[in-house]
Amino acid sequence: ELLASTFRRPTTWKQYCEEVSVNNCTTPDETALRAPRNEYEAEKMFAKVKDIVVLDDDENENEEYYNHKDVIVYGGHFRYTDKNNCTLWPTNCTGHIANYPCGWRSNMETQLYYLNISLDSNNGPNGGPNGYTESQLKEMWHAANHTKSHLMMQWWQPEPLYQEFLDTDAEMQRVTLKPYTRECSI
Repeated sequence: ELLASTFRRPTTWKQYCEEVSVNNCTTPDETALRAPRNEYEAEKMFAKVKDIVVLDDDENENEEYYNHKDVIVYGGHFRYTDKNNCTLWPTNCTGHIANYPCGWRSNMETQLYYLNISLDSNNGPNGGPNGYTESQLKEMWHAANHTKSHLMMQWWQPEPLYQEFLDTDAEMQRVTLKPYTRECSI
């Protein structure tokens, strides 16, 4: 139950607007300033854009100074689904763990099963295994930091995202599982 209540499912921008937002993101709320404008944005887990702010200089009336400011247009959202519901599924409710992109070698599902860890990495179409894109994995970490949500995922180092969050409250914490056996890798 602890894993199911701690690790909620990440939500794409499109899913948030269609399934969570009370007004389909037609007006800004604390999570999304607007709806995604295209399929590229729709699949994002976190999105920010550069906004140009013009700063006036009192000394030089004819000169303008520009400052680029990051504006979060979708801050990410983590939600409980039926898979997290331990009342509905008392013997097999699960938390979520983000898996590598489809095509990358991962023994996560096997390890979770044989170590009896109640985390589920199925996030593909119709709940099947698929994995997230590398961009979505990075966006998820930013979304978890922004929303102060818990996130479990596989990661590798050295990699800039790991370094970016060192010495912050969103620093990645290593969880080491038992190594998989030869039988599990077949």
